[in-house]
Amino acid sequence: MTILNKEKILEQAKIFVDEGKFDKAIREYEKITLADPADLRVKLRIAELYTKRKQINDAIRLYREVAHSYTADGFLLKAVTVYKNILRLNPSLIEVNEELAGLYEKMGLTHDAVRQFDILASTLDMKGMTDKVIDIRKKIVALNPEDGTARVRLAETFQRDGRMEEAIDQYEDYAARLDRSGADKRKLADVYEKILAHRPKNYDLMRKLIAIYEELSDHKKALKWLEDGKEMTERDPGLLKLAAAIYTSQHQVETARAKYMLLADIENQSGHQDKALDAYFEILVLLPDEEDRLERRVEEIRPGAMAEMVERAAVRRKELEEQEERRQIEEETEKTQKAAAEQAEEERADAKRAQRAAKKQVAAAPQKAPAKAGPDRGRADSAYNLGIAYRKMGLARESEAEFKKALDIYNACVSAGIADEEAKRRIAEMEAGISGAAVPPAEVKPEAGVENKSEAKAKVETPNKAEKEKKKISFV
Repeated sequence: MTILNKEKILEQAKIFVDEGKFDKAIREYEKITLADPADLRVKLRIAELYTKRKQINDAIRLYREVAHSYTADGFLLKAVTVYKNILRLNPSLIEVNEELAGLYEKMGLTHDAVRQFDILASTLDMKGMTDKVIDIRKKIVALNPEDGTARVRLAETFQRDGRMEEAIDQYEDYAARLDRSGADKRKLADVYEKILAHRPKNYDLMRKLIAIYEELSDHKKALKWLEDGKEMTERDPGLLKLAAAIYTSQHQVETARAKYMLLADIENQSGHQDKALDAYFEILVLLPDEEDRLERRVEEIRPGAMAEMVERAAVRRKELEEQEERRQIEEETEKTQKAAAEQAEEERADAKRAQRAAKKQVAAAPQKAPAKAGPDRGRADSAYNLGIAYRKMGLARESEAEFKKALDIYNACVSAGIADEEAKRRIAEMEAGISGAAVPPAEVKPEAGVENKSEAKAKVETPNKAEKEKKKISFV
């Protein structure tokens, strides 16, 4: 008997995997599985390599072997993980979906089980396996009996299979649960309609449906079922009165009159004379011209009642007219307010659109470069005066630096055309001082009243008192 060195085989298989030689790696792993079929981890590695080699059927076969082993050993969570891997490779595998759903059920994970069974039922339905679909749908209902959607789907499957009684049983059970829970009335009405479509003589259910539609103020639906159940309606004073009132609200006066006449006859025959008179009263409110035709009937029930009834009917008509006027005013006001609100909303929307358009226009427009600031004459004067001060203090380097700064700004002023004679004089003075040359004398014209050149020279060399004070201040 050959003894395998499992660690060496695993190491060699890993090398083959890293090199992309999956077929050789598989052969190495298979050496282990042949010697030890219970080594599920190696089988999983082989299945992964089959997947990489696109050998999907081989991968699924191995995965299923591992999943069955995990299930048998009680490692249900591990089995679930493996089944999920299989369904990633082929989601339509019926047996795998069913096995996974059964695992969820066994683990008590009802929500997951129902979801998986639902996927299975849809798959079976597409394959036309109706009997199997019904079994799965029944299982879903058993797992979650309060799930109305599950019951409806089971009922619809029964319907498609022609098993109407079983379908109706499911609808009725669902309706009973909805009724007890006080849930969505509209949903309950939908279920009642499904039942009545196949059991039209279920008048108790029809009464419940009509009551729901009246509660929902859906008079048209209520009237539809009153007419569908005409045989029931014409024997039931309450339903007959409701039908007459709905026809009245829809301005179908002649039909309403016929219903009230029938109601009056039924009430009179039943010994309910007051209720019969109430029905005749409603006719008079609708049709005052009916007074002559109704007088004999009314007087037979209660002599002298007609005059009082006519008077009350006139008052009632006036009240109804006033109510209608108020309703129309309220309706018109509501329309006006709604139109104003819509207009205001549209104006706000227009303003926002215009604002967005303006922003886009600004963003799209070429941006102008910011205007460059002109030369600052004040900074030039400050630098010049500081240079003078440094020169007096014997700080030649600092003085020269300030003069250079002032000179640059003064020259910029000349280029910009904003330099005066004083700036030009300072430029000449600083250029001479920075280069080490003597400051050139300014050219001075003889002044009026000066008789000789010596006096003129004295005037040039001796600045006036105001100029001295100005420079003194600048040096400070």
